[in-house]
Amino acid sequence: MSKIKSDVAWVLKTISSKELQDDYAKKIEFSIPAVIDELICCWADDLYHPSASFFKDQFTSQEMVIFEEFNQIFNVYADEKSQKSWSKIMEAAKIALNKLQWDQKAYQSSDYFKNDS
Repeated sequence: MSKIKSDVAWVLKTISSKELQDDYAKKIEFSIPAVIDELICCWADDLYHPSASFFKDQFTSQEMVIFEEFNQIFNVYADEKSQKSWSKIMEAAKIALNKLQWDQKAYQSSDYFKNDS
């Protein structure tokens, strides 16, 4: 699996799971609101670039449709900064992951967020 694909898998899996968000918060010593902000930034600014060849060349057309579906919901709720809106984004990530049916090890292989301290 390519680095960008494993990074996307990790971010979607972490967005979808309160437990993984808590684990990540402990690992990097951030508060949960800061972790949520980080995950929003990771998806919107760092990873999801559907028109860039470095991104779209790594995914199938079906995967790109799934990302777009997730991103539409993400864009509606990401700026609201409420638990209710984050819950909707989490649910959309779960749906996307279910549709993607990627191998479980993909979610664990990304070193995008490993803390070197």
